Amino acid sequence: MAHNKFDIYVYAHWKGMAEPKLIGTLSAHFAKGKKAFSFEYDKIWLKSEQLQILDPEIQFFSGTQYASEKGNFGIFLDSMPDTWGRTLMKRRDAQLAKGRNEKPPSCMILICR
Repeated sequence: MAHNKFDIYVYAHWKGMAEPKLIGTLSAHFAKGKKAFSFEYDKIWLKSEQLQILDPEIQFFSGTQYASEKGNFGIFLDSMPDTWGRTLMKRRDAQLAKGRNEKPPSCMILICR
């Protein structure tokens, strides 16, 4: 994985599912001080009977799909902490690192595989 990109694996575990299933991969790209997101469905998920619209901007086809001018897809914006939430998370990480006599982490990944 390159330093300017990280992947977040998106799973479904809805009522009636025996176990979580991989839906696809949300990729965060960083370039020129900006971030952009793309999403790619898992090929097996596209053939699944549980297929549902996640976001109006994410269509049912394989391949990379990019978010509009919002920078990210609405479904994922709703599940990520806002500026205040990120501030609180960074403060907590700094407190924990100080207690362990370490430097605080410089990057937070919210969901990973």
